[in-house]
Amino acid sequence: MRFRYMVSLRDAATRVHFCSGTLIAPSLVLAAAHCFRDADSGLDELDEAFLPRVRIGGYRLSLDSPRRGRFESRHVIKTLIHPRFTTGFTDPLTYDLLNHDVAVLLLNKPSALAPVRLAPYKGEWLRERAKAPWANPVPDGSHVLTLGWGYLRGEPEWTEARRVADLRTRVLPLRECQRQVGATTFEDGFWEVHKIVIRFRSNAMLCCSRLHPPKRSGVCGGDSGGPLIVEGPTAGQDVQIGVTSWAGSPCGNGEPSVFADVGVLRRWIDRAALELTGKPLPGGKRTVTLAKLRRRKGG
Repeated sequence: MRFRYMVSLRDAATRVHFCSGTLIAPSLVLAAAHCFRDADSGLDELDEAFLPRVRIGGYRLSLDSPRRGRFESRHVIKTLIHPRFTTGFTDPLTYDLLNHDVAVLLLNKPSALAPVRLAPYKGEWLRERAKAPWANPVPDGSHVLTLGWGYLRGEPEWTEARRVADLRTRVLPLRECQRQVGATTFEDGFWEVHKIVIRFRSNAMLCCSRLHPPKRSGVCGGDSGGPLIVEGPTAGQDVQIGVTSWAGSPCGNGEPSVFADVGVLRRWIDRAALELTGKPLPGGKRTVTLAKLRRRKGG
């Protein structure tokens, strides 16, 4: 398998896959915050999901064997969610639901597999100015790849991908994202529909659409937390620019798929990595030392 940095997140009790992720350092996984915190209530999930088991480097969802070196099995001992992850509804309008949709997970022991490279940092430290207005991390129209084990035909669980699936897409101009999904609706756990305004001009999101027919395809349940990749000549040269966040319902309805922008959120990801491991991630614009981090936290 080429994409050995892919991670399957599994309920610690049932071992059932519920989200995807990526290995970003030997002991760290990057995933979507909504996999661990309920978007409606803002409450953290139970420990079985908040501190899941993970499979690193596998290809098939259930048939690979760790004894044959097909994947590595680890469990998560700490989960950090972006402090500005947006949850809950504020009727009549909710702005930027699921903004800052990233989490960093600490594993019980390091992986021997190579991590994916992350897009470099952009924005302002602490001020969290997301991005220059209407600016994508790569040129509009760039060809990118998204990966995951999500449903293949809408929502039924029996359509879940048995092998990691890849979908080739293109990055849409943010003004086009705004036009297509800037005014949308979400249904909460009580089947109430809420109106949502997504402000692509300034938030930490980007969106993509299918590159070739069939156009009615996109990310779905089980893909959440997986990567949006600028593919290099080898896996070691791949660069992750996004984290799978949300899409229209039903899946594959022709609307763009939405991702958390790694470049916008990179400074927090770096800070979380330093807090969890005491080591910085490579490739950041500036190095935040552990001493500086402690001073900022008042420690």
